[in-house]
Amino acid sequence: ETVVYSMLTPPTTIRLTSITGRWYVALIITRPALYERARKLSEKLKPLIKRSGVFADPNLLAAKSIATTILITFIAPPIATLFFIISPLYGIASAAAITILIIVSYYMNHITLTMKAGDRKRNTEKELPFFTVLASAGQSSNIYLIELLQTIDPKLFPQIGREAQIVKKYTQILGYDPLQ
Repeated sequence: ETVVYSMLTPPTTIRLTSITGRWYVALIITRPALYERARKLSEKLKPLIKRSGVFADPNLLAAKSIATTILITFIAPPIATLFFIISPLYGIASAAAITILIIVSYYMNHITLTMKAGDRKRNTEKELPFFTVLASAGQSSNIYLIELLQTIDPKLFPQIGREAQIVKKYTQILGYDPLQ
C-alpha cells in the first residue's frame, strides 16, 4: 500500500528561503534606524492587510516600501539636476514630480491595501444576498455555515470562496474560533 502510494504521489519539496535573502530586507535589517522605521510601518500595515484579506507579510511590505523610497531618493536628484541644466523650468517640474514620487512610493502599500479592502467589501456585498439564500437553505437541511464555506464552489461565488479561505486560515491554521 505504501509503495503504490509513493509511486503515485509526486515527491514534495519544501524550499525555504531566508528572509534576509531579499536585498531590501537585508538593507533594512542591518541598519537600526531603518529597522525601527520598518517595524513601525509594519505595525500600521497589519490592520490594512487583515482588512484587505491579502496573505502578505507586513514586515516584507514595509521593508520593500522603505527600500524603494531610499532608492528613488538617491536616483532622482541627479536626474532632476540634469533636467535643470537643460531648462530651469524642466528642473523645477521634475523636482516637484520627484517629491510626489517619493511620497507615493512610501505610501504605495497603504494605497493598494486600502483599494483591495474596498474591492473586497464591494465584491462581498455583491455576492452576499445570494449566498445568504444558499446558507439559509443549508441551515434548514442541517448544514452548518462552516461546512458550507468549506464546500463552496469558487466559480459560483468567487469572493465568498476567498472569504472561506480566509476563514479556513484563521480557524484551522491559526486556531481562532469560527464565530470570531
